[in-house]
Amino acid sequence: MRRAAGKDLSPSADGPTGQEVAQVEREVMAALHVTRRVRLVHWYVSLAPSWLQVEPPLRRLLMLRTHQWIVECVLTPQPRDMPPAAEDLKPGGALVQSLIASVPPDQLDEWRGWIRLVVLDLKRALRWAPAMRNEAWAHWLFLIPYSAQAGRP
Repeated sequence: MRRAAGKDLSPSADGPTGQEVAQVEREVMAALHVTRRVRLVHWYVSLAPSWLQVEPPLRRLLMLRTHQWIVECVLTPQPRDMPPAAEDLKPGGALVQSLIASVPPDQLDEWRGWIRLVVLDLKRALRWAPAMRNEAWAHWLFLIPYSAQAGRP
């Protein structure tokens, strides 16, 4: 996601396209295979129909972008010179910027609460001691954006 933060993520006025969502899903799957967590990959794939049925499409895109960040920045070992994943959750951090950039400007007020809720829950999850970060913990990370409901201002 830190790499994705530099991409042109300008949303279309109508929201995400099916192609855009499919591309992010492919990126999540590719990154997930890099983690070499076979059971986690199987679990994630078994829930793919649920991930891909999330409505509205913008919520699906935001959830998948968050999944991509989880895989790339939390579940994949990072080089020592990379800032910790928690840095991406600060205001202006890579995940926050990526999610905001994915939302059409006229819908940002509507989605700001969803983004805030997901980031807050991810911050809470990252406070867990490394010894407690097991398979169930990894599942929980993916379920955070899946279970967050879109709010209205």
